[in-house]
Amino acid sequence: AISIAENLAKDNPSDIYCLLYLNDVYRYYNRHSKRLEVLDNAARLVPDEPLVSIEKAHYYLQQGDTATFHAEYDNLFHNENIEYEVKHAVVNEYIREIAQWDNDSLILTVYETFTNLYPYETTARKEYIQMLMYTEHYDDAIKQLNPLSEQTDAIEVWEQLVFAHMQLKRYDDAIIAGQKAIEKGSKNILTYLYMSNIY
Repeated sequence: AISIAENLAKDNPSDIYCLLYLNDVYRYYNRHSKRLEVLDNAARLVPDEPLVSIEKAHYYLQQGDTATFHAEYDNLFHNENIEYEVKHAVVNEYIREIAQWDNDSLILTVYETFTNLYPYETTARKEYIQMLMYTEHYDDAIKQLNPLSEQTDAIEVWEQLVFAHMQLKRYDDAIIAGQKAIEKGSKNILTYLYMSNIY
């Protein structure tokens, strides 16, 4: 299998997928030094290919080098030649990987970094908010929700603001957010329950 993959890459030196296939074969047979050579070659050949960055990140993780693992992903996210949609898919995969480490602060850092890179992308911001709410970082969640409340009529934003303010016992702010949610047409029973409890 190794010789077949090597010959395929040799015959197609500019084919990134042949190189990635050779990388897979080397990984299976634990040819780690050979694998890094292939990935470095692929990175020189196609510097903006996300698959190469991901494979290099996994290589370093398998070698126990978590710092370079994270650095590979960070470089990918800061690469202006890669489209947002691709990066967004990659960041979700990255978070699924590091979620296994049970490190909420690291996940929050990744979300924060990505949101700061794309401040006008509401999908990324909403995912960051969900994690902030889950980890009970309500002050930070409110800071992320406030811009969305100005940019969109989404009822969910105001409902989340009600909940976050309630958790912080900021009842006046919760009332304002609740009134906005109801004005927008909220049918969430929790919003009405929170409002009735305050009054």
